Amino acid sequence: MKSLLGKVGVVLAGLAIFGFGGPIVNIANAQSTLALQERCTEGAKKYLESHPPIGIIGHVSHHNKTFNKCFMRVDCYYSETGWQLVQLVDAFESKLIGSRLQMKDGTLMGCYVETERCASRNEFEALIKLYMGE
Repeated sequence: MKSLLGKVGVVLAGLAIFGFGGPIVNIANAQSTLALQERCTEGAKKYLESHPPIGIIGHVSHHNKTFNKCFMRVDCYYSETGWQLVQLVDAFESKLIGSRLQMKDGTLMGCYVETERCASRNEFEALIKLYMGE
């Protein structure tokens, strides 16, 4: 029995070396990614509970593999003033990373991500891709 198990182990090792073990690794990575995203979603919910935004339109959370952090985009609209606010937050550390505030007439009141200033909605969207992608 030991010799049969040894042979099976050698065959499996050979398959992995020559690239035939890909689907097994991909399934494990998918499960790991799913677990991290679920943890991120929970972190985002907790952040919103402890920092309730006014006029929220929506939010999306994302576990970024490169940073190994949970980032969240929160979109708000204040109907009385017509202001639009978009925030980028590290959900686990409750840290504001970036923000874009725009008035009803399109005037940009403030826009930044980390230490980078932005002069438009498009610039802001380009800057947050680093955090909300990958």
